[in-house]
Formats: sequence, structure tokens, C-alpha cells
Amino acid sequence: MAELINNMPEMVKTDAQIKEERRQEFLDKVDFIAGYFRENPHRFATWFLNLNLKPFQEILICEMMRNNFFNYNASRSQGENLPT
Repeated sequence: MAELINNMPEMVKTDAQIKEERRQEFLDKVDFIAGYFRENPHRFATWFLNLNLKPFQEILICEMMRNNFFNYNASRSQGENLPT
């Protein structure tokens, strides 16, 4: 009987091992999604915040994320808050 227990294949996992694998899979998915949205902040604003951005706003958001020093001087028409 002891020989059977000692010769068991490594396929049997403990509850702690299963929980650790699930935790690691979850953290890998979170890492992937966070990395995706860090690279595409305009998609985060569109998907997660449910904002409808114009193309120039997407470009501005991307530039704000990629550059430490960002200066945007809005022209007169872009500073107004008109419904379009």
C-alpha cells in the first residue's frame, strides 16, 4: 500500500496548489488587461468610462500618458462646450 502512495503520479494537487494556480491565473489576466489599457488609454476611456471621444481627444489622451511634460493650448473653438 505504501508503494502505491509513493508511486502516485504528480497529477494529484492539493487545495492550496489549486488556489495558488487560480490566483496566479487571475493575476496574469489582470496584468495583461492593465498593460493593454496603459498602452491604449483612449480605449480605456471609451470602454470603461463610456465616453465618446473625438479623434483629437484620443490623440491628446495618448500623448498625456506617454509624455511627462505635456502642454496643450486649446484654440477658441475647442475650448467651448457646445453640443455636437
